[in-house]
Amino acid sequence: MVDYNMKLAAALRLRHAAHVALVQTGGDSWLVARDGRGGRAHDCRAPLVRLLQSDPRACRGRVVFTSHIPNHAEKGMARVCGVRTVGYLQGATERWHDMRRSGYGDTPQIGTTLGYRDWFNRPQLQRSNIERWLQTQNVSYTWAEERVGRAGAGAARGDEIELIRRLADPRKGSLDQAARDTVGALLAFAVLESGRGPGGGRLRRSGGLGRSVGCVLVDGAGRLLAWGIDAGVGNPTLRGEVNLVQFFQSGTGGALLPTGGTLYTTLEPCEMCAGVLHVTTAGNFRVVCGQSDPNLGWTALRNGSKGGMVRPARGPIVPGVTWADLLAARIEGGGTAATRALDSGVAEALAGDAHALLYTLAGHHADGPALRAWRETLAGLLARVREGAAG
Repeated sequence: MVDYNMKLAAALRLRHAAHVALVQTGGDSWLVARDGRGGRAHDCRAPLVRLLQSDPRACRGRVVFTSHIPNHAEKGMARVCGVRTVGYLQGATERWHDMRRSGYGDTPQIGTTLGYRDWFNRPQLQRSNIERWLQTQNVSYTWAEERVGRAGAGAARGDEIELIRRLADPRKGSLDQAARDTVGALLAFAVLESGRGPGGGRLRRSGGLGRSVGCVLVDGAGRLLAWGIDAGVGNPTLRGEVNLVQFFQSGTGGALLPTGGTLYTTLEPCEMCAGVLHVTTAGNFRVVCGQSDPNLGWTALRNGSKGGMVRPARGPIVPGVTWADLLAARIEGGGTAATRALDSGVAEALAGDAHALLYTLAGHHADGPALRAWRETLAGLLARVREGAAG
Protein backbone atom coordinates (compact mmCIF):
# COMPACT_ATOMS: atom_id res chain seq x y z
CA MET A 1 0.00 0.00 0.00
CA VAL A 2 2.97 2.32 0.42
CA ASP A 3 3.66 2.42 -3.32
CA TYR A 4 -0.04 2.81 -3.99
CA ASN A 5 -0.33 5.84 -1.66
CA MET A 6 2.73 7.42 -3.24
CA LYS A 7 1.25 6.86 -6.69
CA LEU A 8 -2.08 8.30 -5.57
CA ALA A 9 -0.35 11.41 -4.20
CA ALA A 10 1.43 11.89 -7.53
CA ALA A 11 -1.79 11.34 -9.51
CA LEU A 12 -3.86 13.77 -7.41
CA ARG A 13 -1.14 16.36 -7.64
CA LEU A 14 -1.29 16.36 -11.42
CA ARG A 15 -5.06 15.94 -11.63
CA HIS A 16 -5.76 18.96 -9.44
CA ALA A 17 -2.69 21.02 -10.45
CA ALA A 18 -1.68 21.47 -6.82
CA HIS A 19 0.44 19.68 -4.26
CA VAL A 20 -1.50 17.43 -1.90
CA ALA A 21 -1.16 15.56 1.37
CA LEU A 22 -3.23 12.48 2.15
CA VAL A 23 -3.86 9.78 4.73
CA GLN A 24 -5.76 6.54 4.27
CA THR A 25 -8.66 6.59 6.72
CA GLY A 26 -9.83 3.02 6.08
CA GLY A 27 -10.48 0.66 3.18
CA ASP A 28 -10.62 2.64 -0.03
CA SER A 29 -11.13 6.02 1.67
CA TRP A 30 -8.62 8.86 1.97
CA LEU A 31 -8.59 12.30 3.52
CA VAL A 32 -6.82 14.74 1.21
CA ALA A 33 -5.69 18.36 1.59
CA ARG A 34 -4.46 20.55 -1.21
CA ASP A 35 -1.90 23.34 -1.16
CA GLY A 36 -3.26 26.70 0.03
CA ARG A 37 -0.06 28.71 -0.24
CA GLY A 38 -0.68 30.17 -3.67
CA GLY A 39 3.00 29.93 -4.60
CA ARG A 40 4.18 31.60 -1.36
CA ALA A 41 6.67 29.28 0.35
CA HIS A 42 6.36 31.23 3.63
CA ASP A 43 2.56 30.89 3.83
CA CYS A 44 1.43 28.63 6.70
CA ARG A 45 -1.15 26.74 4.62
CA ALA A 46 0.98 23.92 3.22
CA PRO A 47 -0.91 20.69 2.41
CA LEU A 48 0.23 18.65 5.40
CA VAL A 49 -0.55 21.53 7.80
CA ARG A 50 -4.08 21.71 6.41
CA LEU A 51 -4.50 17.95 6.61
CA LEU A 52 -3.34 17.74 10.22
CA GLN A 53 -5.38 20.72 11.39
CA SER A 54 -8.48 19.27 9.77
CA ASP A 55 -8.37 15.96 11.62
CA PRO A 56 -5.24 15.24 13.71
CA ARG A 57 -6.76 12.05 15.15
CA ALA A 58 -7.07 10.52 11.68
CA CYS A 59 -3.31 10.90 11.24
CA ARG A 60 -2.11 9.77 14.65
CA GLY A 61 0.11 6.69 14.49
CA ARG A 62 -0.19 6.52 10.69
CA VAL A 63 1.95 7.12 7.65
CA VAL A 64 0.91 10.26 5.77
CA PHE A 65 1.95 11.02 2.21
CA THR A 66 2.65 14.25 0.36
CA SER A 67 3.48 15.11 -3.23
CA HIS A 68 6.12 17.63 -2.19
CA ILE A 69 9.04 18.11 0.20
CA PRO A 70 7.51 18.92 3.61
CA ASN A 71 8.69 22.11 5.27
CA HIS A 72 9.56 22.57 8.94
CA ALA A 73 6.00 23.61 9.83
CA GLU A 74 4.61 20.40 8.36
CA LYS A 75 7.21 18.14 9.98
CA GLY A 76 6.90 19.81 13.37
CA MET A 77 3.11 19.57 13.31
CA ALA A 78 3.33 15.91 12.24
CA ARG A 79 5.51 15.15 15.24
CA VAL A 80 3.17 16.92 17.68
CA CYS A 81 0.17 15.09 16.19
CA GLY A 82 1.80 11.69 16.64
CA VAL A 83 2.28 10.90 12.95
CA ARG A 84 4.48 7.82 12.59
CA THR A 85 6.14 8.61 9.24
CA VAL A 86 5.89 11.20 6.48
CA GLY A 87 6.45 9.85 3.00
CA TYR A 88 6.89 12.30 0.18
CA LEU A 89 7.98 12.74 -3.40
CA GLN A 90 11.09 14.62 -4.46
CA GLY A 91 10.86 14.59 -8.21
CA ALA A 92 10.59 10.91 -9.10
CA THR A 93 12.08 9.73 -5.82
CA GLU A 94 10.23 8.70 -2.68
CA ARG A 95 11.71 9.73 0.65
CA TRP A 96 10.79 9.34 4.31
CA HIS A 97 10.93 11.19 7.59
CA ASP A 98 10.47 8.98 10.64
CA MET A 99 8.75 11.25 13.18
CA ARG A 100 9.79 8.95 16.02
CA ARG A 101 13.46 9.77 15.53
CA SER A 102 15.25 12.69 17.15
CA GLY A 103 16.51 15.24 14.65
CA TYR A 104 13.74 14.46 12.16
CA GLY A 105 14.34 17.80 10.44
CA ASP A 106 17.80 16.99 9.16
CA THR A 107 17.73 14.45 6.34
CA PRO A 108 15.27 11.85 5.06
CA GLN A 109 15.96 8.22 5.88
CA ILE A 110 15.21 6.38 2.60
CA GLY A 111 15.25 7.22 -1.08
CA THR A 112 13.87 5.02 -3.89
CA THR A 113 13.36 5.85 -7.57
CA LEU A 114 9.79 5.20 -8.62
CA GLY A 115 8.76 3.18 -11.63
CA TYR A 116 6.21 5.79 -12.72
CA ARG A 117 8.73 8.64 -12.95
CA ASP A 118 7.59 9.44 -16.51
CA TRP A 119 4.59 11.17 -14.91
CA PHE A 120 6.99 13.85 -13.76
CA ASN A 121 9.06 13.99 -16.93
CA ARG A 122 6.07 14.52 -19.22
CA PRO A 123 3.08 15.41 -17.04
CA GLN A 124 0.97 16.96 -19.79
CA LEU A 125 1.38 14.00 -22.15
CA GLN A 126 0.64 11.57 -19.33
CA ARG A 127 -2.41 13.37 -17.95
CA SER A 128 -4.89 11.22 -19.85
CA ASN A 129 -3.14 8.07 -18.62
CA ILE A 130 -3.30 9.31 -15.05
CA GLU A 131 -7.00 10.10 -15.38
CA ARG A 132 -7.66 6.62 -16.76
CA TRP A 133 -5.67 5.05 -13.92
CA LEU A 134 -7.66 6.97 -11.30
CA GLN A 135 -10.94 5.98 -12.96
CA THR A 136 -10.02 2.32 -12.72
CA GLN A 137 -9.33 2.60 -8.99
CA ASN A 138 -11.95 2.25 -6.30
CA VAL A 139 -10.76 5.45 -4.61
CA SER A 140 -12.96 7.67 -2.47
CA TYR A 141 -11.31 10.80 -1.15
CA THR A 142 -12.67 13.67 0.90
CA TRP A 143 -11.16 17.14 0.92
CA ALA A 144 -9.96 18.21 4.33
CA GLU A 145 -11.87 21.05 5.93
CA GLU A 146 -9.55 23.94 6.73
CA ARG A 147 -9.48 24.69 10.44
CA VAL A 148 -7.20 27.40 11.71
CA GLY A 149 -6.98 28.87 15.16
CA ARG A 150 -8.52 32.25 14.50
CA ALA A 151 -10.73 31.89 17.58
CA GLY A 152 -7.53 31.84 19.61
CA ALA A 153 -6.07 35.05 18.21
CA GLY A 154 -6.93 38.68 17.59
CA ALA A 155 -5.52 42.00 16.42
CA ALA A 156 -4.51 44.98 18.51
CA ARG A 157 -6.79 47.97 17.89
CA GLY A 158 -6.57 51.73 18.33
CA ASP A 159 -4.44 52.77 21.30
CA GLU A 160 -3.59 49.13 22.05
CA ILE A 161 -1.10 49.25 19.18
CA GLU A 162 0.99 51.79 21.11
CA LEU A 163 0.95 50.00 24.49
CA ILE A 164 4.70 49.37 24.51
CA ARG A 165 5.79 52.56 22.75
CA ARG A 166 3.76 54.79 25.08
CA LEU A 167 5.92 53.77 28.04
CA ALA A 168 9.06 55.91 28.18
CA ASP A 169 12.15 55.93 30.35
CA PRO A 170 12.21 59.34 32.09
CA ARG A 171 15.94 59.65 31.47
CA LYS A 172 16.17 58.32 27.92
CA GLY A 173 12.78 59.20 26.49
CA SER A 174 12.12 55.65 25.30
CA LEU A 175 12.43 52.14 26.67
CA ASP A 176 15.63 50.26 25.85
CA GLN A 177 15.39 46.80 24.34
CA ALA A 178 15.60 44.97 27.68
CA ALA A 179 12.72 47.02 29.08
CA ARG A 180 10.68 46.49 25.90
CA ASP A 181 11.29 42.77 26.19
CA THR A 182 10.09 42.84 29.79
CA VAL A 183 6.85 44.60 28.84
CA GLY A 184 6.32 42.36 25.80
CA ALA A 185 6.89 39.15 27.77
CA LEU A 186 4.58 40.31 30.56
CA LEU A 187 1.93 41.13 27.97
CA ALA A 188 2.17 37.54 26.75
CA PHE A 189 1.64 36.27 30.31
CA ALA A 190 -1.27 38.68 30.83
CA VAL A 191 -2.88 37.54 27.57
CA LEU A 192 -2.50 33.93 28.69
CA GLU A 193 -4.08 34.63 32.08
CA SER A 194 -6.98 36.48 30.52
CA GLY A 195 -7.54 33.77 27.93
CA ARG A 196 -7.58 30.96 30.48
CA GLY A 197 -10.07 32.74 32.72
CA PRO A 198 -10.82 31.98 36.40
CA GLY A 199 -9.60 28.60 37.58
CA GLY A 200 -7.36 28.20 34.55
CA GLY A 201 -4.73 26.43 36.63
CA ARG A 202 -1.05 27.03 37.12
CA LEU A 203 1.40 27.43 34.28
CA ARG A 204 3.11 24.26 33.17
CA ARG A 205 6.80 24.19 32.36
CA SER A 206 6.38 21.54 29.68
CA GLY A 207 4.73 22.38 26.38
CA GLY A 208 3.59 18.79 25.96
CA LEU A 209 -0.09 19.45 26.67
CA GLY A 210 -0.15 22.70 24.73
CA ARG A 211 -2.51 24.45 27.12
CA SER A 212 -0.25 27.09 28.69
CA VAL A 213 0.85 29.40 25.90
CA GLY A 214 0.07 33.05 25.32
CA CYS A 215 1.94 35.26 22.88
CA VAL A 216 1.96 38.71 21.29
CA LEU A 217 3.42 39.99 18.02
CA VAL A 218 5.29 43.31 17.89
CA ASP A 219 6.72 44.92 14.76
CA GLY A 220 10.18 46.44 14.38
CA ALA A 221 8.97 49.86 15.55
CA GLY A 222 7.53 48.44 18.80
CA ARG A 223 3.87 48.49 17.71
CA LEU A 224 1.66 45.72 19.10
CA LEU A 225 0.01 43.89 16.20
CA ALA A 226 -1.71 40.73 17.45
CA TRP A 227 -2.14 38.25 20.29
CA GLY A 228 -2.62 34.48 20.43
CA ILE A 229 -3.54 31.82 22.98
CA ASP A 230 -4.14 28.09 22.93
CA ALA A 231 -7.54 27.07 21.60
CA GLY A 232 -9.44 23.97 20.64
CA VAL A 233 -9.28 21.29 23.33
CA GLY A 234 -8.56 17.98 21.63
CA ASN A 235 -6.77 19.54 18.66
CA PRO A 236 -3.04 19.88 19.44
CA THR A 237 -2.43 22.01 16.33
CA LEU A 238 -4.27 25.04 17.75
CA ARG A 239 -1.52 26.37 20.01
CA GLY A 240 -0.90 30.01 20.70
CA GLU A 241 1.93 30.72 18.26
CA VAL A 242 0.24 28.82 15.42
CA ASN A 243 -3.05 30.63 16.04
CA LEU A 244 -1.35 34.02 16.05
CA VAL A 245 0.66 33.36 12.87
CA GLN A 246 -2.34 32.02 10.98
CA PHE A 247 -4.50 34.91 12.13
CA PHE A 248 -1.83 37.40 10.99
CA GLN A 249 -1.36 35.72 7.62
CA SER A 250 -5.10 35.41 7.01
CA GLY A 251 -5.32 39.20 7.12
CA THR A 252 -2.18 39.92 5.10
CA GLY A 253 -2.48 37.52 2.19
CA GLY A 254 0.06 35.10 3.64
CA ALA A 255 2.78 37.69 4.29
CA LEU A 256 5.94 37.03 6.26
CA LEU A 257 5.90 38.16 9.87
CA PRO A 258 7.25 41.74 10.04
CA THR A 259 10.96 42.22 9.44
CA GLY A 260 12.69 43.33 12.63
CA GLY A 261 9.68 42.21 14.67
CA THR A 262 9.46 40.14 17.82
CA LEU A 263 7.12 37.41 19.00
CA TYR A 264 6.88 37.30 22.80
CA THR A 265 5.68 33.96 24.11
CA THR A 266 5.26 32.51 27.59
CA LEU A 267 6.98 29.23 26.70
CA GLU A 268 9.76 28.25 24.31
CA PRO A 269 8.14 27.14 21.03
CA CYS A 270 7.61 23.39 20.62
CA GLU A 271 8.59 21.47 17.47
CA MET A 272 5.40 22.53 15.71
CA CYS A 273 5.41 26.20 16.69
CA ALA A 274 9.15 26.49 16.03
CA GLY A 275 8.58 25.02 12.56
CA VAL A 276 5.78 27.47 11.83
CA LEU A 277 7.93 30.41 12.92
CA HIS A 278 10.89 29.11 10.92
CA VAL A 279 8.78 29.03 7.75
CA THR A 280 6.96 32.35 8.22
CA THR A 281 9.87 34.64 9.20
CA ALA A 282 12.85 36.13 7.46
CA GLY A 283 16.25 36.21 9.17
CA ASN A 284 15.69 39.52 10.96
CA PHE A 285 13.16 38.41 13.56
CA ARG A 286 13.29 37.57 17.29
CA VAL A 287 11.37 35.13 19.49
CA VAL A 288 11.55 36.04 23.19
CA CYS A 289 10.27 33.35 25.54
CA GLY A 290 9.39 33.70 29.19
CA GLN A 291 10.36 30.09 29.95
CA SER A 292 12.67 27.62 28.25
CA ASP A 293 11.30 24.10 27.91
CA PRO A 294 13.75 21.48 29.20
CA ASN A 295 11.62 18.69 27.70
CA LEU A 296 12.19 19.78 24.10
CA GLY A 297 14.65 18.05 21.81
CA TRP A 298 15.32 19.02 18.20
CA THR A 299 13.36 22.04 16.90
CA ALA A 300 13.77 24.18 13.81
CA LEU A 301 14.62 27.21 15.97
CA ARG A 302 17.00 25.40 18.32
CA ASN A 303 18.93 23.42 15.74
CA GLY A 304 17.92 24.70 12.32
CA SER A 305 19.32 27.54 10.24
CA LYS A 306 17.59 30.12 12.47
CA GLY A 307 18.87 28.69 15.73
CA GLY A 308 19.79 32.11 17.11
CA MET A 309 16.27 33.48 16.83
CA VAL A 310 14.98 32.34 20.25
CA ARG A 311 16.11 34.28 23.31
CA PRO A 312 15.06 34.22 26.96
CA ALA A 313 13.42 37.31 28.45
CA ARG A 314 15.98 39.12 30.62
CA GLY A 315 16.26 42.40 32.47
CA PRO A 316 14.60 43.96 35.51
CA ILE A 317 10.86 43.85 36.09
CA VAL A 318 10.75 46.52 38.77
CA PRO A 319 13.75 47.80 40.74
CA GLY A 320 15.29 44.93 42.67
CA VAL A 321 13.21 42.17 41.03
CA THR A 322 14.53 40.19 38.05
CA TRP A 323 12.69 38.15 35.46
CA ALA A 324 14.04 34.97 37.08
CA ASP A 325 12.54 36.06 40.42
CA LEU A 326 9.15 36.56 38.78
CA LEU A 327 9.18 33.14 37.13
CA ALA A 328 10.19 31.42 40.36
CA ALA A 329 7.21 33.02 42.10
CA ARG A 330 4.83 32.49 39.19
CA ILE A 331 5.58 28.83 38.56
CA GLU A 332 6.45 27.48 41.97
CA GLY A 333 3.92 29.49 44.01
CA GLY A 334 4.12 32.34 46.50
CA GLY A 335 6.37 32.88 49.50
CA THR A 336 9.60 33.57 47.58
CA ALA A 337 11.88 36.57 47.87
CA ALA A 338 10.23 37.99 44.77
CA THR A 339 6.81 37.83 46.39
CA ARG A 340 8.06 39.65 49.49
CA ALA A 341 9.88 42.28 47.40
CA LEU A 342 6.79 43.01 45.35
CA ASP A 343 4.44 43.02 48.32
CA SER A 344 5.31 46.53 49.40
CA GLY A 345 2.06 48.45 48.90
CA VAL A 346 0.81 45.96 46.34
CA ALA A 347 -1.61 43.03 46.51
CA GLU A 348 -0.16 39.85 47.95
CA ALA A 349 -0.70 37.91 44.73
CA LEU A 350 1.08 40.48 42.55
CA ALA A 351 3.92 38.16 41.52
CA GLY A 352 1.35 35.70 40.23
CA ASP A 353 -0.65 38.24 38.26
CA ALA A 354 1.00 39.56 35.12
CA HIS A 355 -1.86 42.00 34.61
CA ALA A 356 -1.29 43.63 38.00
CA LEU A 357 2.47 43.52 37.50
CA LEU A 358 2.11 45.45 34.26
CA TYR A 359 0.02 48.04 36.09
CA THR A 360 2.82 48.44 38.63
CA LEU A 361 5.56 48.48 36.01
CA ALA A 362 3.77 51.22 34.07
CA GLY A 363 3.85 53.38 37.20
CA HIS A 364 7.65 53.51 36.90
CA HIS A 365 7.43 55.00 33.41
CA ALA A 366 4.29 57.15 33.40
CA ASP A 367 2.05 59.06 35.80
CA GLY A 368 -1.13 61.11 35.97
CA PRO A 369 -3.55 61.01 33.04
CA ALA A 370 -1.02 59.20 30.84
CA LEU A 371 -0.75 56.35 33.33
CA ARG A 372 -4.52 56.07 33.74
CA ALA A 373 -5.00 56.03 29.97
CA TRP A 374 -2.34 53.33 29.56
CA ARG A 375 -3.93 51.13 32.20
CA GLU A 376 -7.38 51.56 30.67
CA THR A 377 -6.02 50.57 27.27
CA LEU A 378 -4.41 47.46 28.73
CA ALA A 379 -7.65 46.53 30.52
CA GLY A 380 -9.57 46.92 27.26
CA LEU A 381 -7.14 44.66 25.38
CA LEU A 382 -7.32 41.93 28.01
CA ALA A 383 -11.13 42.16 28.12
CA ARG A 384 -11.22 41.48 24.38
CA VAL A 385 -8.86 38.54 24.87
CA ARG A 386 -11.30 37.07 27.42
CA GLU A 387 -14.21 37.57 25.02
CA GLY A 388 -12.28 36.04 22.15
CA ALA A 389 -11.26 33.01 24.20
CA ALA A 390 -14.83 32.49 25.39
CA GLY A 391 -16.18 32.77 21.84
